[in-house]
Amino acid sequence: MRTSKIRGTKRKLRKIEQYLINRAKHFPNDFYDRVYAFKLPANQQFIDSLNPKGQKVVFNYLMDCAMNLKKKKPNAAYKIAVLLFPEKFWRSELIVFEKEAVYQDFFNRNQPWQVWREVKNPADPFISIHWTKKMYEELIDDDDVQQQQTFICYIER
Repeated sequence: MRTSKIRGTKRKLRKIEQYLINRAKHFPNDFYDRVYAFKLPANQQFIDSLNPKGQKVVFNYLMDCAMNLKKKKPNAAYKIAVLLFPEKFWRSELIVFEKEAVYQDFFNRNQPWQVWREVKNPADPFISIHWTKKMYEELIDDDDVQQQQTFICYIER
């Protein structure tokens, strides 16, 4: 399948950077179910059209935003994580958890319809030295649809 050229890539990447910088100016205070998520502010077509260099730029924006929020945490109870989906990069996001217990519950997905398993020794195109890296495999078993995907989670130390 042939992909068409997306116009304004540099401009759109700058807009994503500005959006994330503005979102990280202040630590969030409106949590939904004790979780606050920063989704990528671009459509799926644009994010999927990025080459690996462009994806690394977006990843760096997310990590910079996470490091900025880490500096502004009001107390140590908050936990910050960046979820990176290499196959479906547009689903990548930054998540702030109110407490360590909420973080633990979020990654405990052992339901009959959804299972998350940790994968050892992940190969990763993006490197982050100051964050703990874990790789998970997600298995979804809906009535007539079965999906499997992997994602990488960067967690603050």
